[in-house]
Amino acid sequence: MDPATPHPDGAYRYLPAGGAYSAGVAAEAGHALIGLRLPEHAPLEDALALVDDELAARDLPATSLAALHLRIPEVMTAEEFGSFNERYLELLDRRGLLVDGASPIARTNVAPLFGPPSEAGVFAAYLAVAREGATGDFVVSGVTEANGGVGPEHIAAFDDVTDEGLRTKAVAVLDAVLERLRALGADGDAPTTVDVYTAYQVDALAALLPLYLPACERIGFVTYPSRPPLAHLEFEVDCLRVSEWHAVGAR
Repeated sequence: MDPATPHPDGAYRYLPAGGAYSAGVAAEAGHALIGLRLPEHAPLEDALALVDDELAARDLPATSLAALHLRIPEVMTAEEFGSFNERYLELLDRRGLLVDGASPIARTNVAPLFGPPSEAGVFAAYLAVAREGATGDFVVSGVTEANGGVGPEHIAAFDDVTDEGLRTKAVAVLDAVLERLRALGADGDAPTTVDVYTAYQVDALAALLPLYLPACERIGFVTYPSRPPLAHLEFEVDCLRVSEWHAVGAR
């Protein structure tokens, strides 16, 4: 994977993915990433309006928005996913957030198994802010076992949810997470949060994670009973390092 591309505004760099999201972002030197926890089940447009308000209150440009963690009601078909991304990109474009027609913003997008939202919404947002001496913050987008497409030939252990199949999926995902970390100038010991999204118990996971992300020996990891956004995908991982968290209240 090529090294990250500097964002035109200079606050962060990103890994282009050529569409609705980037593969990850990292704060440039002298900048930090801060996390915003949104109200539970805040719908997409309402949540982005809350982020707009937070940016205005901090006197930050719209382009300070660097990453989003989304929650959706259920797994989508490829056609539904395409329609969702069109709407999503329209919302970003209104805010002047696209670069050459594509989104530089990192993204995780999963469907919770329990208590899912009634419509797509934002779980958390991440802003790039100037901070003297800050370095090293990043958000790696959610990685699934699909590589280069969503057809059976691109999905590790396609439709195999046996112990061995899930292990194969986990290895494929963790290989890709580590590749993204390195492209962002970080390594497997750098995350302060590691999130796993799956509907299955992956017996090998506790042993596998520290092999790729040694930080897990220190910080552990969080498993969300969830599914990736597209049918036939079963395993997703993201990770991040941010300087601070803030709760954003309801409008």
